[in-house]
Amino acid sequence: RIGDNGREIEVSLSKAIHMGRLDPASDVFPEIDLTNDNGLEKGVSRRHARILKREGTVVVEDLGSINGTFINGKRLAPYLPEVLNHGDQLQLGKLLIEVELR
Repeated sequence: RIGDNGREIEVSLSKAIHMGRLDPASDVFPEIDLTNDNGLEKGVSRRHARILKREGTVVVEDLGSINGTFINGKRLAPYLPEVLNHGDQLQLGKLLIEVELR
């Protein structure tokens, strides 16, 4: 679930999923576009983070964002993948995302 509106997105992790804000002028087209979730106001970068499966484990990686990526309040080091578990609270800038893994 994403942000205040509780929008739900389901994605397959057969490839890396990029999260951020759409910007056609800069040729940025993230698989999960957070523009309409007040992404700009909440500090989501155009290329903010990515989620992928690595050796059967789901990980999230901050892509050098300005306002940071957090798991359960802990700020991630840029470009250093961290394990993402069911029920974790992922935060991009100030935008909260509740994670459900199936």
